[in-house]
Amino acid sequence: MAEIDVWRAVRDHLARGGRCSLLAVADSRGSSPGKPGAVMAVGVDGPLAGTIGGGRVESTLVHECSLALAAGNPVPQRRVFRHRPDVPDSSGMICGGEQTVVMTMLSLQSLPEIDRLLADLAQGRSRSWELSPAGWRLSEEALSSYLSEGENWRYSHRAGASHEVWLVGGGHVSLALSRLLAWLDFRVVVVEERPRIPVFESNGFAHDKHRCAYESLAALIPEGPSVCVAIMTHSHVRDHAALDALFYHRVGYLGLLGSPAKLRALAGDRVRPPHFHAPMGLPIHSATPEEIAVSIAAELVAFRHGQTAFVHA
Repeated sequence: MAEIDVWRAVRDHLARGGRCSLLAVADSRGSSPGKPGAVMAVGVDGPLAGTIGGGRVESTLVHECSLALAAGNPVPQRRVFRHRPDVPDSSGMICGGEQTVVMTMLSLQSLPEIDRLLADLAQGRSRSWELSPAGWRLSEEALSSYLSEGENWRYSHRAGASHEVWLVGGGHVSLALSRLLAWLDFRVVVVEERPRIPVFESNGFAHDKHRCAYESLAALIPEGPSVCVAIMTHSHVRDHAALDALFYHRVGYLGLLGSPAKLRALAGDRVRPPHFHAPMGLPIHSATPEEIAVSIAAELVAFRHGQTAFVHA
């Protein structure tokens, strides 16, 4: 679930007069069911959206938050869980790691800031918020971080997309991939050069769409290590035009959809830059647009987490 879905659930719940708590994993070490950045919302009657990893810790905190909300006295707090059976304060889990969860109640007073956060996330922009003993608020921090000094703590969270994916081609695979990548918190931009393409026109999952001749892509697509480009046009001739325009464009990831034979024909004997990945997508024997989208999305998630070498069939 994308973080925007958690905040939409929070906003709707508060607007209806409900009370809710926000929980976030601020820190983790070793094996634990939730990693930093995991977020969930809890109401009086239980979970509203999101997860902090599931399992016993989540169940315990959901129960405690629901009781505190019902009693009307939840306060910002930090909880540290150690998932080892050999420690006095064991969480009861045996995965061997440790996680820190911070939480606070959200009220109607937070709605204006929540609306600003939602507006940014809906456009695919990132925005920061923080949680501390003073409660929740928007912030201007550029990166997520967790600071702890005795009883004082502050968790700063960078919400939204850290990477932007440009899909060159607005066909069926592009549509399926737009939906999946938006759900995975990528910012998605689709480029199509053909007029009156129904699949492109109806794509409501992309954060932005452009019409542009593929020969001019270098002037449209920004450079940078967090920019990804996936070429998937309607023909190998137009794939070639897009690839020629972007082959040495300085982006973090450049992928081409197609077979090894197609790759050889289009790339030729040019020295391939290290950020060029083709055939694009992990080798899962995908066939349908949705399966192909899964294979490409998996490769992009791996890239986002720092893996740059992939094994292809």
